[in-house]
Amino acid sequence: TKRLGLLRLVPRGLTVVDVGAGSGYLLPELAEAGARVIAVDQVPRQLEKARRRAAELGLANVEFREGDFGALPVADREADAAFLHLALHHAPDPTAVLADVFRALRPGGNTVVTEFMAHDQSWLRDEHADLWLGFDPEELAAMMSGAGFTDLQHERRPFVRDEVRERSGPASDLEVFVISGRKPLQP
Repeated sequence: TKRLGLLRLVPRGLTVVDVGAGSGYLLPELAEAGARVIAVDQVPRQLEKARRRAAELGLANVEFREGDFGALPVADREADAAFLHLALHHAPDPTAVLADVFRALRPGGNTVVTEFMAHDQSWLRDEHADLWLGFDPEELAAMMSGAGFTDLQHERRPFVRDEVRERSGPASDLEVFVISGRKPLQP
């Protein structure tokens, strides 16, 4: 999003998949970029929240698809880019998710993953259904490389979502990192 500076990593006007769209946090910025947005979530309640948000904002270029992150309801090479914003830590098998995102991208397509740095905030397992307590950026880069992504770049960012910061306390602020990669033009 603008706050995270993610859109600079993907050209405007493309087909973008928002993997783990949740309540639609990224939808306004993705839709503003002129993209055709495919919002995917495996939780019908979350997808309904995203639909309502898109309707309230008048976003006409968003399509909603229910499906598992490891078996995306997206055709092979259908997308130019994919965003996974704080979604991978909800996946039982992050490696399978990254492999499926790779499958869904056209050659030359980008993926951008925003994730928590590894942390010890175990309350997130109960309150937010987190399966992973963050990731080490190098470990996630290795997973992405194993899925076939190249040109990997990552950087740390502060995490600013107030309700989590409030719950986790000022002494234990969560950090996120953004990692991007590209599907090669040639196999």
